[in-house]
Amino acid sequence: MIRKSTILGVSLLLAALFAACSSPAAPTEPAETAAAKTMEVILTDISDQIHQSQTMAPSDTPADTPTPSITPTHTVIPTVDLNATTPEGITPIGSPTGPTPTTDPVSLKTRTLVGKCNAAFFVGDIGPIVDGSDVKANAQFTKTWEIRNIGMCTWDRRYKLIFYSGQHMNGPHYVNFPEIVPPNKSTWLSVALTAPGSTGPHVGRWYLEDPDGVRFGLGVDGNQPLIVQINVVS
Repeated sequence: MIRKSTILGVSLLLAALFAACSSPAAPTEPAETAAAKTMEVILTDISDQIHQSQTMAPSDTPADTPTPSITPTHTVIPTVDLNATTPEGITPIGSPTGPTPTTDPVSLKTRTLVGKCNAAFFVGDIGPIVDGSDVKANAQFTKTWEIRNIGMCTWDRRYKLIFYSGQHMNGPHYVNFPEIVPPNKSTWLSVALTAPGSTGPHVGRWYLEDPDGVRFGLGVDGNQPLIVQINVVS
């Protein structure tokens, strides 16, 4: 629009100049003065049109948009009923997940009795003296058992092997454990003995005892003793 007005103004200016040059001058005003006045009017008109066009043109700067207000949200933490029944298929944290006691002696070789502090499993006899071995009368010998800790408590050196009943065979009343034995580990317990003078079968029974004086033996119930069983020969 501005460009068209400018072209129109220039055309009028040229026409006015042409008319001024071709027509006789007025007696009271020279031709140059009239042309100058005409030119001034045209330029003023063009300037007004440009100013009006700029005033009416839309602004490139967008109007301020009000910032939407943010409503704070509150997180609702559900309460847990500690007395509620555990849903089916959900295992409560802290529940024992280990093996349960068993009477199968073979499985006790690799299992721990959950819930029992002191429990032992007889692995086997060590050395030449096994159940039913022949021993000469009054001969000294050493009986050694290998036992495994299948309880949940560690055996330290305060644990003891104690004589319980049967033939004492001139042995000590007790011997302390030779090493620390954590659960699922084995140890050897030995006792030095002397065969009786009378020939025939002889049996001695020994148990284990913890630092508090609690006696326990082999098996799930802990009521089976360690056995010394020999046959005395002349």
